Formats: sequence, structure tokens, C-alpha cells
Amino acid sequence: MARFLSSVHSVEGEVREEPTEERMRRSHQLLGEVEKDLKATGACGSPAARC
Repeated sequence: MARFLSSVHSVEGEVREEPTEERMRRSHQLLGEVEKDLKATGACGSPAARC
């Protein structure tokens, strides 16, 4: 079975602004869509499996 890894890149010492509520909502929405697509293609095993 294929495995996928999602990662986040940051630079030590770099100061970044906190994400807005809207940006966080949009990020969660996009990740949900990716998970839905992975399930639909069988990349997570069975369609009922959690990725």
C-alpha cells in the first residue's frame, strides 16, 4: 500500500505571523479535499479507512 507524508517547512529563527481564522479554515478544507481524493482513489486502503 502506498504511503503519503505531508510536511511543513520552516526556517529556524524566522518570525511568521499567526494565520488568520479564515486561512486556518481554508487549510483544513483543502486538507479534507485531499483526504477525500486519496480515499476515492483507494490510496488509503478501503474507502472507509482513515488516511
